[in-house]
Amino acid sequence: MDTHDPIRLWRVEICCRQGYNAPYQMVEAKKKEVHQVVRKLNLRLLDFPDMWSYRLIDLHKTFNVKRGKWM
Repeated sequence: MDTHDPIRLWRVEICCRQGYNAPYQMVEAKKKEVHQVVRKLNLRLLDFPDMWSYRLIDLHKTFNVKRGKWM
């Protein structure tokens, strides 16, 4: 297991240019792969890039395999 790039918990917030927010999504991914994972979610609002975008928030939690929970 690579300890330099652990699996993290991310919050994906989908925002409109006019200030509206869609319900957020929680994603489990490594830091290098998180944008690819979000694109694979096939979120319909992201099909309109001129109006909708997303931002990632790192929740600073990593998955502990030994305990089987987020820490």
